[in-house]
Amino acid sequence: MSSKWAMADSTTVRKGKKHGKVILSVWLSIRIRGWGSAGDSDVVGSQESRCGQHHQPCEGLSGLRGWHARNTTRPTGSLRAEEALRESEERFRFLVQNSSDIVSLFDAGGTVLYQSPSIERILGYPPEDRIGRNVFHDPIVHPGDSDAKRVFFGWILARPRVVHAAGFRLRHADDSWRDIEAIGQSFQDDSAAAVRIVANYRDVTERKRLEAELSHVHNRLNLAIRGTNIGIWEIETTDGVIEDSLLHANNLWEQLGYPPIEPELGYRKRMALIHPDDLEHAERVWTSYISGESKSYQNEFRMRRGDGSYLWLLDRAPVLPDAPGKPTRIIGSTVDITDLKRAEEELQQAKEAADYESANRAKDGFLANVSHEIRTPMNAILGMTELALDTPLTEDQRLSLKTVKATADNLLGIINDRLDFSKIEAGKLELEPADFSLRATLGDTLRTLAMRAHKKGLELVSHVQPDVPDARVGHAGRLRQVLLNLVGNAIKFTVEGEVVVRVEVAGEPALEEVSVRCAVSDTGIGIPPDKQEKVFRAFEQEDTSITRKYGGTGLGLSIVARLVALMGGTITVQSEPDRGSTFTFTARFGRQPHPTEKTPAMPLVLLRDLRVLVVDDNPTNRHILEEWLRGWQMDAAAVGDGVAAMGALWDAASVGQPYPLVVLDARMPDTDGLALAARIRERAALSAIRIILLTSGDRPGDPARSRELRIDAHLLKPVQQDELLQTIYRVMSRSRGDAPTAVAEPGRESAPVPVPITAPLNILVAEDNEFSAKLMEQL
Repeated sequence: MSSKWAMADSTTVRKGKKHGKVILSVWLSIRIRGWGSAGDSDVVGSQESRCGQHHQPCEGLSGLRGWHARNTTRPTGSLRAEEALRESEERFRFLVQNSSDIVSLFDAGGTVLYQSPSIERILGYPPEDRIGRNVFHDPIVHPGDSDAKRVFFGWILARPRVVHAAGFRLRHADDSWRDIEAIGQSFQDDSAAAVRIVANYRDVTERKRLEAELSHVHNRLNLAIRGTNIGIWEIETTDGVIEDSLLHANNLWEQLGYPPIEPELGYRKRMALIHPDDLEHAERVWTSYISGESKSYQNEFRMRRGDGSYLWLLDRAPVLPDAPGKPTRIIGSTVDITDLKRAEEELQQAKEAADYESANRAKDGFLANVSHEIRTPMNAILGMTELALDTPLTEDQRLSLKTVKATADNLLGIINDRLDFSKIEAGKLELEPADFSLRATLGDTLRTLAMRAHKKGLELVSHVQPDVPDARVGHAGRLRQVLLNLVGNAIKFTVEGEVVVRVEVAGEPALEEVSVRCAVSDTGIGIPPDKQEKVFRAFEQEDTSITRKYGGTGLGLSIVARLVALMGGTITVQSEPDRGSTFTFTARFGRQPHPTEKTPAMPLVLLRDLRVLVVDDNPTNRHILEEWLRGWQMDAAAVGDGVAAMGALWDAASVGQPYPLVVLDARMPDTDGLALAARIRERAALSAIRIILLTSGDRPGDPARSRELRIDAHLLKPVQQDELLQTIYRVMSRSRGDAPTAVAEPGRESAPVPVPITAPLNILVAEDNEFSAKLMEQL
């Protein structure tokens, strides 16, 4: 264009959000060339100046065109160019006057030359009131933003032709404050000096308010999310391919115990954290949903946390497809449902437990009825069998009846065990405490098992430490049941050797109760280490062949473990195959408030230094008997066979220190007790020795032979400590001609003298079972 002015076409204005920049560009599209050159006009625009000969800006929009002409020479160039310039100026005038932003023109000193009408609508000031004010001393600028505005104009002046932006607050005419976004630029004359500044002010108060409100809502939502177990995520796919997508997450990684991952993570990485057992299902659900087969997405799986543990998560999401139907974005939520899953599992367990309890109650009722129906005729069978065994029989008949009785006893034991176990399972087995003697209970229990042990050639030995208190409060019957089971098993599974029961105090005795430790050891078949935990489980034995060979239900030790627990104790086992086992249990018993103290038959001082020789082939027996005797301050020695015994007796007699008392085991492999007693009686120097013979229940000894050998007393094995002391006192305190002491049965009072029955007695038996009634009649 030949004209000195070139103005941009206003049709370039398209969108309101760029309005301010467009106005600024229109302003700056007026180029001023050759200021003051000869023959050139100084007029900006196409209107002639009517404002006098002084260089003052014209009022109104004509002031936008620049300054008054220094002469009246019309612009050179074609009239067509001048007309085009005039039309462009008209469009520009319309744009400025109708702009939604404030358009201002300043000189280089910051004085306002022009103010668009929109300032009255935005800030409440008439445009003419703003003309002549200086931007660097403007009272409508917020005190806190005056430096920012000063810097803004400073940069505009320092860097002409560069658009600068800033933000500050301006006072409204009603004294409120408006947030303003400003952009501005200076333009120059040919000397490169900045001569004018054009600025565009936009009121962004509402936008700022909305931004603050949005930020507040966003922060509140973030805080709400962080306070819950919900994670938000978004997946953006690449051409609908989910595997190559990016994952944006909010609170998801923190939920899993990882630090926040910004800004995004691959979909594959998230899938790698899913539990291996859940991965296939999770991927199948994804594929079904993404492909459109499923209209909703819901997925449950476990995902690995930062500490290696797993959380149960629930995913839900809608798909936002593009026009062809490919998924472009997936926005969803992840909820931690670990507690819910745990509650579901506990509920299921509770339901199963309730069902099990209901089934157990039905089973227990059935077993109780069936057991009663079995036990009643079984007692009749046992009774009749015992009566038949008392009649004259052939050997074959006797053997058959003994087999019937043994089998019936076995069956009755199984039934009793099953009933006890049912009671324990149902929590209906209660212990009724009562006063009892710990040593008497142990002795009576072992005495009932002695016959079984001795028939197998086993030594049954017991030892209670002296410091174990005897008078206790507890359930003696259940203690007896535990001992019967443990010792009975030890005898059952031991082919040769011994079964030893040791009792001691466990820990420090309390004021009101004492914890007792009881160990039952045997030299039997033992239990492999990997099977030892099974022995206390119901219906289990360490080997199924055990049941076939030795019998039993596998309930005994399970019942023992539960009974021990009811007595406030625990039970353990230590065992080696082919070397034996030791079952150790503890139980708590109360203290009797007023125990009846046993007074010794004689003061122990009278037995002090009594020389006693123990003769027993079993080393455990020898050790225990020797310990007891020395505990009573006797001078005791022990040997293991008849040859050593005779040597010890001769040696002692030869030095003038004979043994007044010999405690002699009746059963020894080379020379038994009676044979040794005979050799002692044959020696005149030894004939005054008192002899106590320890006999087994299956071999009580020949009374006539015992009288002939002047055996002073018999004691049944396993010997109890108090009965041995009493027997020693009786033997040593009587004269030589007195009758020998019979086999001792400690804890039992003398039987009353029977009263002769001179006439038949009429006895009424009330029994609804026909077989039991017949048995009572026969008895």
